[in-house]
Amino acid sequence: MGLGLGPGRATLEFCRFLSARLKLLDEDLRLRLVAITAGCPVRMLEYAPISFLNLFPEHLVESKLGLFAETLVPAGQFKALCSHTGFKQAFAAKKDIDLVVTGMGDFSDPHDLLSLFLKDSGLDLKLLRRGRVGNMQYRPFTAEGPAREEPQDLRAMTVFELKDLVDLAVKPDKEVILMARQCGVCARAHAAALNAMSISSRTAIFFAGFIITSEHTRQNGTTSTDWAFWRHCPSCNSIETKPDGARFMPHCAKSRA
Repeated sequence: MGLGLGPGRATLEFCRFLSARLKLLDEDLRLRLVAITAGCPVRMLEYAPISFLNLFPEHLVESKLGLFAETLVPAGQFKALCSHTGFKQAFAAKKDIDLVVTGMGDFSDPHDLLSLFLKDSGLDLKLLRRGRVGNMQYRPFTAEGPAREEPQDLRAMTVFELKDLVDLAVKPDKEVILMARQCGVCARAHAAALNAMSISSRTAIFFAGFIITSEHTRQNGTTSTDWAFWRHCPSCNSIETKPDGARFMPHCAKSRA
């Protein structure tokens, strides 16, 4: 199975949890691990996707593929850089990734990793944040959809764009898991970003995969940290929710067809 891993605190915790469960697995599973985003803030190495690859039981790992590239590049140079060694190998593996796991950041959170990246680059965060509410895989979005970028704007080196994740999630043999929870440092709710994704028909398609969130994030103000799972049904454009441990079942005639 091809497993693509995005950056962040939530994805790190997911990988630790999954690794512990896999150690108990009796089935014959072979993992092809791919880092799908380059780097992390330079003093937070543990949140880089490439560091997650070593968390999994070695006897289950068939291959590991890192993404070695400059962390932030001008958007106008991105396509040309995709052919460079260190990036082209991960990009070529894109078609073989069956499951993507990544986190969601909120620009209102002072510990948001993309914001820390951009701050280190000397950018004016107040100017940059105008209209941008969150990010997935270090790719920013607004309430209307993926954020527009000018050629000189800095962007992260990623295997997938936001639209790519949507297209991947609606395929019957693929899955995307989005970790959308409160801040792992200060417990600030990321409800603003989550709400922006859900209220617009253009951004609701980000919910084509599974969303793992918490009551604290969803309700923005409660003290509960019970985990829940959300899933968007591309057939009828509705959102399903289930408590932790429950199984999703096809809920409409179109999705059962």
